[in-house]
Amino acid sequence: MSELRERKTKLERDILGLEHSFQKRTNKVRRTARGAIQPLSYIRKNPVKAVCISVLAGFVLGVAGRRGSSKKHRSSKNANHTSNSKFSSMLFDELKHVAAQKAMKFTSDYIEHKIASSAKADNDVK
Repeated sequence: MSELRERKTKLERDILGLEHSFQKRTNKVRRTARGAIQPLSYIRKNPVKAVCISVLAGFVLGVAGRRGSSKKHRSSKNANHTSNSKFSSMLFDELKHVAAQKAMKFTSDYIEHKIASSAKADNDVK
């Protein structure tokens, strides 16, 4: 009987250890996921790099979109396929437009913030 109690307590300790280990791992995954999901902190720390990356990505996607749509238009004789590629092209163009607007808004907000903080520093010095 005492052997069963000892096994039971050992199993309970093992279970608690596993729960603790699992909880540590899930917390680590949550922290990592939050960092990946919220890129704003990276953008705020590296605004020039973020704008350059977005411009480069837009350029690459634009070139890829044009190549794909021109190949589809050359090989397509089906009207339904042509309308699908036109829709995809319009959607792609709209996504590029929205991304460019967001990049410009972030850039202008960043510049305004820098100007405001510079003006505040100048006023504090006077």
